[in-house]
Amino acid sequence: GGSIYTPQETRDAEATIRDQVVVQNRGFVMDKTHRWQVFLSFFCLDRRDDVDNLAKCVLDALNGVVWGADSQVDYLLVERFIDKERPRTIIWAEPS
Repeated sequence: GGSIYTPQETRDAEATIRDQVVVQNRGFVMDKTHRWQVFLSFFCLDRRDDVDNLAKCVLDALNGVVWGADSQVDYLLVERFIDKERPRTIIWAEPS
């Protein structure tokens, strides 16, 4: 099969997301059995990034952390806002 290249910037972003989710949810045990619904709110500096790419980064980052694989996500809601003062990402995931 072919190889898949993930840019370093994307790998770094995924690592940051993964680290923050682990720190903020101590004691959580990865769940390989449940289906998930995920709500993502991105507060960005501008509209440069596509929301589907932002969502993919978060879903990929949480593989092996929240769920075994992001194919367990059955429902995904993504919204983007502009906040030049306090850019951030809010992730809400719950078993469906």
